[in-house]
Amino acid sequence: MIIKKEIRTNKARLLFFENGLVEKHYFDASRAASEMKSMTRITIGRWAMIASGAVITKNVPDYALMAGVPAKQTG
Repeated sequence: MIIKKEIRTNKARLLFFENGLVEKHYFDASRAASEMKSMTRITIGRWAMIASGAVITKNVPDYALMAGVPAKQTG
């Protein structure tokens, strides 16, 4: 799935996918690039960062830096 739009507040994030699915995440300062792709429904941990173009195939742990296709934790 490709994220088409992301809305962030200081306590929550809404992710709008191209297929109409909307996910809500209540984590502190998680960041995802606008063209990140997700193969399944995933949870992004607190303070995690996802590189642009990364394909996420599993849940992302807290404080992780994810990059690649498929995404792997690089930091």
